[in-house]
Parts: sequence; structure tokens; C-alpha cells
Amino acid sequence: MFCRDSITRQLENRPISTRHGLRAKNAGEEFSYIFTKDQSYINQFVTLRNYLSRVDNRLKGFRHFSHCEQEDYSSSDKHTLLIIKNSRCVGGACLNVSTPNNRVLLPIDEEFATTESKGPFLLDTFPELHLESETYCEISRVILHPDLRDGKYIRKLFSHFVELTRKQSCKYIFGMGDAARLRNNRNIFFREFGMKSKIFFDLQIPQKNDFEGRKMYLMVVYTQNDVSTFYRTQSCADS
Repeated sequence: MFCRDSITRQLENRPISTRHGLRAKNAGEEFSYIFTKDQSYINQFVTLRNYLSRVDNRLKGFRHFSHCEQEDYSSSDKHTLLIIKNSRCVGGACLNVSTPNNRVLLPIDEEFATTESKGPFLLDTFPELHLESETYCEISRVILHPDLRDGKYIRKLFSHFVELTRKQSCKYIFGMGDAARLRNNRNIFFREFGMKSKIFFDLQIPQKNDFEGRKMYLMVVYTQNDVSTFYRTQSCADS
């Protein structure tokens, strides 16, 4: 198991640290948050994710998602937000948006797609949300340099995504993760942005080998603060 200081030392000692700017410790507050499709920045984002997925135990269950060389970052539905320090990427995440006029599969849909599915996974799983007529999105591929994990930078990332979802009139924000991550994200959305959300502990989603034994759940953030449709069961309402 690697602790934060151990990972930081490895990032600092690797030759790629100087060339790709992965060192963030004691770097001050001169960070920029940018939406980009610039391939040089995207390559740095992929490099950071792939390296940390191999050495950081906190990414257990998410390593499969971190090997992203085949992902298409040029598509109009994918918005990649990066944290940049001195022209180098030290963190970031992706937001995929599906609209009635541009209906696309979100990463969750792709993860659980089967030949038996009648339609996209999220539409089949949440019929009460009437997603076929809504704009909705998913935040995924979140990665931060170990020195940026004090809570401040993830909140800033989410704030930029929330601003974008409001501009695009997204009604729902979906996410998948283990219980601890989702509870933390739920607190951020409520405390920082006043958005209510539900973690569906009662919903049995397929548990895959890629999850490395970590149980995953789905969370839905309702951007308009009406969660009445979330309360499928009392156990869900009390979660």
C-alpha cells in the first residue's frame, strides 16, 4: 500500500515528473481550471491517471476506468476539465452530456451495456425520471495529484462542472462509486451548491471483476432540488 508521501516521491523521482509537470507539492495556488480538447493536455491527463492507477491503492476498483488511451476526447458531448499548473496537468475529470437532440451513451451506460438490454442502462434503470425527454450528464474519470486531495480542489472541479450543467440545462447528474466516495460527493453537492442527491443503496447493479471486490453504487444529483422521484423505497429515502 502506498501512502500519499510515497506516491508524491515516486512522481517527483520519475523522469516524467519534470517533463510533464506532475510535481505539485509546494507549488502555491497558481492553478488554472480549463475545459480543453488540446491533445497535449489530454495526454498529460492520461499519463497522470494511468500512473496513479498503478500505484495508488485509493484507486482500487477504478483502475479499469483509468486506462483510457482509447477514449475519444474530441466528441462534442465530452467536456474535459483539467487543473493546470505551469502548463502542466495535475488533475482533472470528464463530464459527458446527453441531450434529447444528441442522445449518447454515458460511461455508466457503456459499462453495463449487454446484448439483452432493451435500451441504455440509465433509461432502463430509472424509468421514473423520464430521461428520454431530459438532458442529463455524468461526472467521471476524476483524478487528482496526491498533493491536491485536501478537498479544496475537488470542490473547485465540481463548481466548474455545476456551472456548465446549468448552462446546458442538465436536470440530472449521475455518478458511480463506492459508498465512501459517493457520500463525500453528496456532501459537496449539497453544502457547496445546495443540490440534493440520492445514493441508491437498494439498487442492485452488476458487480464486475474490474471493481476488484469494491461494491459500487449509483448516485443521482437533482439539479432542481426536487428529490421526490428518488424515493423508490423507504430504505433509499433514509440512505
